[in-house]
Amino acid sequence: MTTWEIDPVFTPLPKYNFSKIFFPIQNEFDGIEVEIVKDSNELQTYLVIHSIAIGKRNVMVTLTSGDDSIQYPSLVLKGGQKIVLPKDGTQQLINWLLENRLVTISFERYKTTVANERFSNLYKELLEIPVAS
Repeated sequence: MTTWEIDPVFTPLPKYNFSKIFFPIQNEFDGIEVEIVKDSNELQTYLVIHSIAIGKRNVMVTLTSGDDSIQYPSLVLKGGQKIVLPKDGTQQLINWLLENRLVTISFERYKTTVANERFSNLYKELLEIPVAS
């Protein structure tokens, strides 16, 4: 079973340090890798696809947990394979995972369900890793 992992990145110049927790892609064809990145004490969620690029600048990302479902207009970065979830979407995703809920993320033809296993511990560790501002 796929679980969350952590990847702290330290550079010779502390202002370029960052850390992330990520949920690896489960299906290269229509899956999503989820990255929660801490940079300069801010958190940002990136949704990464490994197959066909999205040919739009914006997509509607849906977060679903149980009977709850919320949509967020999200920016597709240049190259079409990385989507930026807005801050309120990032916070909702984190809240649900900290509540030990499974969360399904979907947009276009892409979909993944992220487990909550290990999330709380790795999220706490992520917040404690120092990054320069």
